[in-house]
Amino acid sequence: MTAVAPSDALTEEIRAISGVKSVTVMGTAYTIVSTSDSGNMNRIMEVAMRHGGVGNITADKSNLEDVFLTLTGRNLRDGGEG
Repeated sequence: MTAVAPSDALTEEIRAISGVKSVTVMGTAYTIVSTSDSGNMNRIMEVAMRHGGVGNITADKSNLEDVFLTLTGRNLRDGGEG
């Protein structure tokens, strides 16, 4: 998701939503990892709209490499320290 007005308050409210496992922020880009089928997309959007809105949003299902990267901080093929 791209936030119109990213803030610490927005980040913390998203982190507090049931099913959200992690929130990473890089500039205006928020990467939100949530439990499968948590149904919290509407809640995330409601929170973001209260904090200035959303520029765009993309929902993807994780693959094994995404899960590995989230857990270890490195790609499957990195081989080195993360």
